[in-house]
Amino acid sequence: MTWYLFKLFIHKISFFGLTFARLSMMNFRFNILLFLLLIALVSSCRKDRISILLEELSTPTNAILYDITFTDIDTGYVVGGFHWQHGEWLRTIDGGDTWRSDTFAYTAMLGIHIGSTGKALVVGFDGNAHYKINTASSWQNYYPPEQETINALDFYDENTGVAVGGKNFEYGVIYRFSDMKGSADTVYYPLNHELRDVQFTDKNTVHTVGYGYVARSLDGGFTWQANSIQGDFFFALDFPTSEVGYAVGRSGTIIKTTNAGKDWTKLRNGNNLFVSNEKFRDVLFKNEDEGYIIGDAGLFWVTRDGGDSWEIVENTPDVTFNRLFYQNGRGYIAGEAGKIYRFID
Repeated sequence: MTWYLFKLFIHKISFFGLTFARLSMMNFRFNILLFLLLIALVSSCRKDRISILLEELSTPTNAILYDITFTDIDTGYVVGGFHWQHGEWLRTIDGGDTWRSDTFAYTAMLGIHIGSTGKALVVGFDGNAHYKINTASSWQNYYPPEQETINALDFYDENTGVAVGGKNFEYGVIYRFSDMKGSADTVYYPLNHELRDVQFTDKNTVHTVGYGYVARSLDGGFTWQANSIQGDFFFALDFPTSEVGYAVGRSGTIIKTTNAGKDWTKLRNGNNLFVSNEKFRDVLFKNEDEGYIIGDAGLFWVTRDGGDSWEIVENTPDVTFNRLFYQNGRGYIAGEAGKIYRFID
C-alpha cells in the first residue's frame, strides 16, 4: 500500500510539472502575441508628419481670440477678449497683414456672424450679445432671455439663425433668431448638455454638437432630434456639403456622417485605451476629403482622404488654437494671446 501511494505521488508530481511547463509555454506565447498586437496598434496609430508654414500675423492685442471669419479675400473679422474684463473685435482689410482692434462689452465674445449686407452679430459669455446694422456703425446691446453663455451661432440668411450655448457641461440653450438685431426666441432651456457649435446646411437643416450630444433640426431650428452617438465632449463640427459632415471632441474623438446627420460613425475613438487623448477644438474641411483639425498646444492635423488617415503638422507654436477659417487657398487660425496665423495649403 505504501509503495502504491509513493508511485501515485511521483506520478502526480510528474503530471503537474508537465502541466505547469505547458502553462508556462502557453503564457509565453500569449505574451508574445500580446506584444506583437501592441506593436501593430502603435504602428497603425502613428501619424506621418508634414510641414505647413504658419505665418504669425501682427495684432494689437494679447486677448484670447475665439472666432474668425472673412467676408471676402481681404476683409476679415475676429472676436475674443477676457472673461469678466472686456470683449474685442478685430478687423482687417488687407487679408490679415494688418488688424485694427475695437474694445467693447465687459466680457469676451465667443462667436461672430457677418451677414451679406454687412450686419454683424456677436455672442459671448453670460448671455452677452451685440449687433451692428453695418460693420461701420456702433455696437448695440442685446440680452437674450436666458443669461447663459452663447458659444456659437450660424445664419442661413439674415432672417434665419440659430445660436447655442450653456455652461458646466450642462444648462444647454438653443435660440432661434428671426433677424440679426437680436430678436431671438428660446427653443430649449435647460438642455442637459452644454452645446458648443452649430451649422446650417440648408434653410431647414441645422446641426449642433456639445457635451455627449449630437443633434439636427429639419425645420430651421425649432425642433431637434438627438443622435445616439455619444462618448465625448464634441466641441466643433463642419459640413463641407449638405450630406457629409465631421465633428471632433475634447478627448480626441472624430465622427463622420455621409447622410446629412441621420447616422454618424466614429473614425477615431478618443476613449479607446490604445488611442492617444487629443484635445481637439475645431474642425474644417475644404471639401469632402481634405480637412484640418486644430487644438491645444499647437495641435494641427491634416487629412486628404476624408478622415481615414491624418498627418501631423510639425513645428507648430505651443499655442492653443481655437478657430479655423479657410478660403481661396489660404487658411487662418485664431488662438490665445492675440495670436492669428495664416497658412497656404
